Amino acid sequence: MHAAIQHLESLLSIASEEKNKPAQADAFLKLGLLYYQENIIKKSVECLHRHFALARDDNNENETTKSQKLIDKARVNLGIAEANTMIENYKYLVLNDLNGLLDWKIRR
Repeated sequence: MHAAIQHLESLLSIASEEKNKPAQADAFLKLGLLYYQENIIKKSVECLHRHFALARDDNNENETTKSQKLIDKARVNLGIAEANTMIENYKYLVLNDLNGLLDWKIRR
């Protein structure tokens, strides 16, 4: 995994120098997923956020359904990773703070 992450970071560096947005987006996606597998959630979220931004920026008015599907997949991956950054707070609320959980549910 460590070697894969290093190679993807090298690819990202080269793609950035070449201003190749599709390659950057692909590298960020793969890095984000690898970091997620390694339980490095904060870095995963950063990479997936960059992937999502690049997927949206690459989009234009003449977009195809394929481009929209890419954006939707990027949004889902980012959402899952971001949700996992908050899971410990949620677990605490559910297990230890019933009043806090009810307040949270009422505000939503």
